[in-house]
Amino acid sequence: FFFFQAEDGIRDPLWSRGLGDVYKRQAYQYLELGLQYIKLKRMQGKDEYIRALEAVEIFEEALIYPETEHNLEIKAKRAHEADQIRQEKEEMRKKKYQADQDKHLQQLEEQKAADKARKEKEDEERKKQEEMDQRSKLEGRFQIMLDRLKDNNTPQDYTLSGLNLGNARLRMLTQAVATNNSLLGLNLSRKELVQVDANEIAIMLNKNKKLQKLELEGNMISPMGIKAIANELTKNNTTLRYLDLEGNKITGSTKQDYVAVEEIAEMLKENKKLLILNMANTGLNENSGRMLVDAMRQNMTLISLEIMGNELPVEQIRDLQDCLNRNKKAYDDERLREFKERKLMNEEDVANKNLSDIESQKKLEAEIQEKNKQARMDEKDKAY
Repeated sequence: FFFFQAEDGIRDPLWSRGLGDVYKRQAYQYLELGLQYIKLKRMQGKDEYIRALEAVEIFEEALIYPETEHNLEIKAKRAHEADQIRQEKEEMRKKKYQADQDKHLQQLEEQKAADKARKEKEDEERKKQEEMDQRSKLEGRFQIMLDRLKDNNTPQDYTLSGLNLGNARLRMLTQAVATNNSLLGLNLSRKELVQVDANEIAIMLNKNKKLQKLELEGNMISPMGIKAIANELTKNNTTLRYLDLEGNKITGSTKQDYVAVEEIAEMLKENKKLLILNMANTGLNENSGRMLVDAMRQNMTLISLEIMGNELPVEQIRDLQDCLNRNKKAYDDERLREFKERKLMNEEDVANKNLSDIESQKKLEAEIQEKNKQARMDEKDKAY
């Protein structure tokens, strides 16, 4: 007979299974060491060891654990570590996916910016070519207008009735007005202007520091074009007193179509120079009217607001009229104060002039008396 001693000596007969049980425990021990080693490498970011760990986990699942409390704890620990590994892998996958998405979006943005720059360059070249073509064809009244604008030798107002304006000619006109210091009023009514033309007008208002009256009635300017013009009156232009937008479509059915009214409301809150605004027949409704009422309650300078031909509730119309009446009274009081001040200054000037005249008269009389006295003395001396 041959006897084999178990690993830890003679074991309990209920648990001992000879060398097979010993080999299994040794496999578990090796597996434990392998798992600890691979886990250490995984923390160092070694992907190949993560793959090796997955293989060990498969091997571990194939082992048959004795149903002891210690082995159950080990198995639960393995399961927990496996879940952590899967979660970390999922996080790594998500991060890699997000990084790829961010890189793709960045590439798209760069491509978009490059396309935009290329398009702007092409548009600029096209505009220059159009202007060159138009300049070669200029003659008559329009050429004279441009020359006078350049020389600051214009009348106070220009009306372009009877002249055909395309985008190229309008751009030439706005560029000339932008640097002009003699023109006070510009009438561009019913010239079929659209959004791109409104953008050119906005650039003109940004640079011009003299124009006081701008008429754009009866054109086809979109809400975005109106927004561009109103934005300049909000932030930059401080000379315009009269703006006519009648007949242009300021609002529409979508939220995007309210951008013009929102910018006009902001303009009314910030601009302290505009006195007259015409928005008749521009598609205003209750929503846009509410924004205008809120803005007018903060505006203290606008004295005339034309809103006929719109669908505003009576209550909003009354609120707007109350605000206008308040501003008109303040405006009239200020003008009356200025008138009285000017009158008083004129009266003082007249009084000073009269006083100066009296003093001059007295001085003149004294000089005449002195001359007469000297003449009499001369005659006496001569007679003697």
